[in-house]
Amino acid sequence: MKRNKAIFYSCLLILPLAAWLSFMSIRRAPLEDVDLYFAMGGSAALRNTIELPLSELERLTIRYGSKNIKLFATDEEKVIIKEYLYSKSPDAIAKVTHPSEGETVVKGGTVRSLAFFGFGERIEVYVPREGLDSFYLETRSGNVTMEKLQGTIEVCTGSGNIKGEDIQGSLKATAGSGNITLEDFSGKGQVEAGSGNVKMEALAVTGDLSLTTGSGNIRLELPRESSFDFQAETGSGNIDTDFDKALSYNKKGNNAEGSVSGDNAASAFKVKMKAGSGNVRVAYR
Repeated sequence: MKRNKAIFYSCLLILPLAAWLSFMSIRRAPLEDVDLYFAMGGSAALRNTIELPLSELERLTIRYGSKNIKLFATDEEKVIIKEYLYSKSPDAIAKVTHPSEGETVVKGGTVRSLAFFGFGERIEVYVPREGLDSFYLETRSGNVTMEKLQGTIEVCTGSGNIKGEDIQGSLKATAGSGNITLEDFSGKGQVEAGSGNVKMEALAVTGDLSLTTGSGNIRLELPRESSFDFQAETGSGNIDTDFDKALSYNKKGNNAEGSVSGDNAASAFKVKMKAGSGNVRVAYR
C-alpha cells in the first residue's frame, strides 16, 4: 500500500514538471507555435493527406516545427504527405502555398501537441522514385528518416537525428544536435552535425564529400577502388585511415592530407572531414 501511494504521489509531481518543461519549450519556440494541445494516452491518427502532382513540382519545401518525419519512395507520379496527429483542429494540419512560379511550400500547422502516455505524432512523406529536382525538408525538433530516395535533397533538423538508407544523388544533411547516419549512400554530399556523430557508408561516390561535426566522431566507408584527394582535421581526437601511407600528417597528428590512387582513377573526387572534438575514421568497404 505504501509503495502504491509513493508511485501515485510521484506521478503527481512528475506530470506538472513535464507540463512546465513543455510550456517553457513552447515559450522559446517561434510565435507561430502558439496553440497547445494536451493528449492523454492513445495514439495519433491520420488527420490530413496532401497530394502534389510531380508535374507541378519544380521546387518543393516542407517545414515542420516539432514532428518526426519519415521519407519513403513511391511509384506514384506525385508527392504524398500524410499527417498523423493528435489534434483534430484545422489549425493542426499543414498549409500549402505557392510563393513563386514552380515553387511549392508545405508548412506545418500551428498546434503543438503534448502527449502523456501516448504514441507520438509523425509525418510520412512519399516521394516519386525518379526523385525531385529540388527538395528541402526541415523540422526544428524531430527526427528524420529516409529510405530509397534519389535526386537533389536537403534535410535539416534542429534537435533530432537524421538517418538515411539507400539514398542516391546530391545530399545536404544538417543536424543542430543529433546524429547523422547514412547507409548504402551513392552520390555526393555535405553532411554537418553541430553536436553528434556522423557516419556514412558509401556504395559509390560521384562527387565531393564533406563531413563535419562540432563535437562527435566521424566514420566514413568508401569503395576500395576509389581515387580521391583527402584532407582531415580534428581539434582533440585521432585520425585513422586504411590508407595512412598515402597521407602526410602534421606534428600533432590532428591534420592529414594527401592523394589516394585507386583502380578507378576516372571517378576522382575530394573528401574533406573535420571534427571539433572527436575522432575521424576512414575505412574501405
